[in-house]
Amino acid sequence: MKTHINIILITAAVLAGTILLIVDYHRATEDVVIQRFRAHQTMVVRQLTQEIEQYLRARSQGAQVLSTFASLQHRDMKKMAAEVQAYFEYVKKDYVKAISVYDENGTIIYSTTGEAIGRNYADCDFSQWAAKKESKSKLFISSLIRAAENQNDRRPFFRFLIAVPVYQEARDSRYPKPTHKFAGVLTVTIDLEEVIAAFLPPFSNNTSIQHVWIVDTSGIVLFQSEHPEMVLNSNRRRDETCVRCHVSFDYVKKILAEKQGAIEYSPREQARKVATFAPLTFENVTWIIAVNVPFDEVTGFVNRQLTRTFLLISLIVAALIGASALIYRSNRSKIRAQEEAKQWRERRGLEEKVRESEERYRQLVEGSPDAIAIHCEGKIVFVNSAGVQTLRARTTDELIGKPALEIVHPDDREMVKRRIEAVLAEGKPAPLVEERFLRLDGSVIDVEVAAVATRFQDKPAVQVVVRDITERKRAEEALRESEGRNRDLVEHSSDLICTHDLEGKLLSANPAATKLTGFTKEEFVGRNLREFIAPESRRLLSSYLTRIQATGSASGLLPVVTKSGERRIWEYFNTLRTVGVSVPIVRSLARDITDRRRMEQALRNSERQYRLLFENMLNGFANCEILYDEQGRPADLIFVVANSAFEQMTGLKDVVGKRLNQVVPDYEELSPALVGVYERIVTSGVPEAFEMEVKPLGKVFAISAYSTHKGYFAVVVDDITERKMGEAELLKSKEHLELLTRHLRNAREEERARISREIHDELGQSLTALNIDLNWMQEQTRVTSESRKKLTSMLRIVTATIGNVQRIASDLRPAVLDDLGLTAAVEWYCEDFEERSGIRCRAALEDVEPVEPTNKLDMFRLLQESLTNVARHAHAAEVTIHLSRVKNDITLEIIDDGIGIDQDSLSASASLGIIGMRERVTECRGEITISRNKTRGTRVVFTLPAGV
Repeated sequence: MKTHINIILITAAVLAGTILLIVDYHRATEDVVIQRFRAHQTMVVRQLTQEIEQYLRARSQGAQVLSTFASLQHRDMKKMAAEVQAYFEYVKKDYVKAISVYDENGTIIYSTTGEAIGRNYADCDFSQWAAKKESKSKLFISSLIRAAENQNDRRPFFRFLIAVPVYQEARDSRYPKPTHKFAGVLTVTIDLEEVIAAFLPPFSNNTSIQHVWIVDTSGIVLFQSEHPEMVLNSNRRRDETCVRCHVSFDYVKKILAEKQGAIEYSPREQARKVATFAPLTFENVTWIIAVNVPFDEVTGFVNRQLTRTFLLISLIVAALIGASALIYRSNRSKIRAQEEAKQWRERRGLEEKVRESEERYRQLVEGSPDAIAIHCEGKIVFVNSAGVQTLRARTTDELIGKPALEIVHPDDREMVKRRIEAVLAEGKPAPLVEERFLRLDGSVIDVEVAAVATRFQDKPAVQVVVRDITERKRAEEALRESEGRNRDLVEHSSDLICTHDLEGKLLSANPAATKLTGFTKEEFVGRNLREFIAPESRRLLSSYLTRIQATGSASGLLPVVTKSGERRIWEYFNTLRTVGVSVPIVRSLARDITDRRRMEQALRNSERQYRLLFENMLNGFANCEILYDEQGRPADLIFVVANSAFEQMTGLKDVVGKRLNQVVPDYEELSPALVGVYERIVTSGVPEAFEMEVKPLGKVFAISAYSTHKGYFAVVVDDITERKMGEAELLKSKEHLELLTRHLRNAREEERARISREIHDELGQSLTALNIDLNWMQEQTRVTSESRKKLTSMLRIVTATIGNVQRIASDLRPAVLDDLGLTAAVEWYCEDFEERSGIRCRAALEDVEPVEPTNKLDMFRLLQESLTNVARHAHAAEVTIHLSRVKNDITLEIIDDGIGIDQDSLSASASLGIIGMRERVTECRGEITISRNKTRGTRVVFTLPAGV
C-alpha cells in the first residue's frame, strides 16, 4: 500500500512538473511571440513612416515644380487655372484634395475647389512663414486644418497643407522681366487619414487604421481615429475621458522621450496593448507614428493552445491514473522495468538527437551561402567560409580577433553599435536591416544583417547572419530605371501601342489610342479590329491574322475610320508573342501617317512648283560648292545647279557640274577676292549682298549670296547695268542742280548786298540832307506857326523813312555782320527781334570768329528764318539762343517754350521754310535737327563748318 501511494505521489509530482514546464514553455513562447511581433511591428511602423515620407517628398517636389511655372509667378489666371487643374487631375488619385494659389496678402486667387477663392488666410502659419525671405525655395508642412463647413465643430479634418512660396523668377518672353519678388503661396491639401489607410494594408493583417495614432514632439495629437476629439489637443490633458480609459500615461512620456521602439501598456477597462513607434521627420515637422495592437491579438492563439494542452493533460492524467492502478495491480515489476527501459531509450534518443542537431547546425553554418559570424566583447571569434569569401579574406585567421565594427562602414558604425548594445542588453533578436560593410580590400558592399544574442565560452556574444545584396540592389535599381523608362515611353508615345488576340480582339492600349481614334481607352479596348478598319479593307483582316500566325510578324498600311468618321492611314509593325504567355497575343505598334502622306504629296507639288519657278524666274540663280586645296584654303567652286536666266545674264553655257576656272579661266583677274567672299559667307552663315562689274560683258550685276548648308552657298544675280547708268545720270543732274542753286543763292545775296549799299548810300544820304534842310527851315524866324507845324510833320516822316531805310538795308544785308562778325550780329538781331515781337529772347553766345563769310551769312539767315517761324507759329513767350564753336564746327541752338512742332509739320511738303533751311544746311555740308521737347516747345539745332 505504501509503495502504491509512493507511485501515485510520484505520478502526481511528474504531472505537476509537466504542468509547470508547460506553463513555463507557454510563457517563453509568449515572450518569443511578443519579441517577434515587436520586431515585425517595428518594421511595419518604419516602412509606414518611410512610405509617408516618400509620399510627402513626391508631393512636395511636384508642388515646387508647379511653383516655377511662369503663369503662377506672373498671375496669368487663364493659363494658371489650366496648368493647376491639369496637375490636380493628375495627382488627385494620390489623396490630394485641393491645390490653391494665394497672392502675397494671403488671399486665394485660384483653387481647384472653387468655393475657396477669395478667402484670406494671412493669419495662418503657412502664410506668415512664406512671406519671410529665408523661406524662399523651402517647404512648409502646416498644422491640421479644421472643417470649414461648421465653425462650431472643434474636430478638424485629418488634412494638412504643403506650402511652397512663389517668387517671380521665371524668364518668359510672354511676360514682363522677372522682379525676383515674393508673389504668393502655392498649397497642396493632403488627406492624412486616406494616406495612412492606403499605406497600411500591404504591411500587416494585424494592423488597421484604428490602431494608428500620430503625435508631434510637443505632445499634440495629430491623428487618432478612436478618439477624434483629442486631435489638435495635448496628450497631457487629463480630463474625465482620459482617466476613464487610461491608468497611467507613462507610456506616452516614454514614446515622446525615446521616439522609436516598442512598449506595452494597460488601459483601465481594456486588454493590455503593445505599441510600436518610430519618428517621421520632414522639413519643419517631426511626427511620431505609433501602432497599437491589443495584447490578446498577439498572444491569443498561445493562450488557446495552453487551454487545449491543459484539457489534454487532464484527460491523460485521468487515463494514466486509471491505467496505473490496473497495471500496478497486475504487474508492478513489469511496469517499473518498462518505465526504466523507456527512460533509458528516451535519454539515449535525446543524446543522439543532440549530437545530430549539433552536426546539422555545423553543416548548416559551414555550408550556408550567407556569412555567419559571432563576435564577443567587440571582437570576431567565429566566421564561416562564406564570411571569409564575402569579406575577401584569405583565411579565417585574418578575421578572427578583428574588431567587429572595423568591417562596418564608418557612416553605419554608430547605428550598428546601438544595435549590438540593444541585443546584449535585452537578449532579443535584432530585426533584419540593411548595412554597408568594408571588405579587407577596401571595397564597400551592401548587406542584410540579422543578429541574435548567444553565448561564447560562457560569455555574452552576438551571432550575425550577413547576406551580400550588392548585386541585387544594383539589379533592382537597374530594373526600376528600365521599367520606368519603358513605362514612360509607352505612356507618352505618340504612336499607338496595343495588343490583340488571334481573333482581332483588342486587349490593351496606351493613351495614344484616344488621340488617334477619338475613342476613350474603355471604348477602344475589348472591341474587334474590324470595327475600326475602313469598310473596303475589312476583308483583308483574315489574311492578316493568318499571315502573322504563320510568320510571326506583319507590317503595312491600314485605312481606319475614327470616332468622328474621319478616314486616316496607319502604318503598323506587328509581332506575335508566344513566350511567357499562356495564349499567343499580337504586339502592335501603329503610327498615323495621314498627315505625313499629305505632306509628302504637298512636298511633291511644292517641288514641281519650285522647278517651274526656278526655270522661269527672271533673276539668275545658282547653287555652288566651295572647293578647298590641301592646306584647307578656298581654291575654287563648282556649280551644282543653275537656271537658264543665270546662263543668259552671264553668257555662260552648261555650267552645271563644272568648276569656275573651267567656265571663266581668268576669273581671278576679273575679281580676285570673289571665292574668298563666298567662303566667308559659307563659314559665317551671314548673307551678303554686293555689286560686281564685268567689264568684258560691259555689265554690272547685283549679287545676293547666302549659305544653304555646310560647304554650299546660293547666289541670286540681277542685271543692274541700266539702273547703274540711270543712277550715274541722276547723280550728275543732282550735282548740276546743286551748283545752280548755290549760284542763284550767291547771286541773290550779292544783289541784296548791292541794293542795301545803294539804299544806304544814295537814298540814305538824300534823306539825311533833306532832314538837315527841314531842320534849318524850322529854325528860321520868318516861318509862320502854321508852316512850322507842317515842317515838324515832315521831319517826323523823314525821320521814320530814314529808320525804315536803315531797317530795309539791314534786312537785306546787316552791316554789323560784316563789320563786327557773327556773334555781334546774332546779339543785335536777338535784341531787335525781342523789341519787334515782344517775345523775351535770352542769348548765350560765344565768340566763334573767324568764320568764312558765306557760312557766316548762311548761319545768320538760318537764325532769321527760325525766329520768324517762332513769331508766326510757336505762340511762345520766351526763346533761348545758344551759339558755340567746337573745333571747326559752329553750332546754333534755338529753343522756344511754345506749342511745339508736330510730326506732320516736319514731314509736310508744304513747309517751305523748313525745306529752305534744310537745303541751305545741305549746301553748306552741315546738319540740322528739329525736335519737339518732352514738355512743350521746339528745339532747332544747326551745325555748320566754320570754313577757315
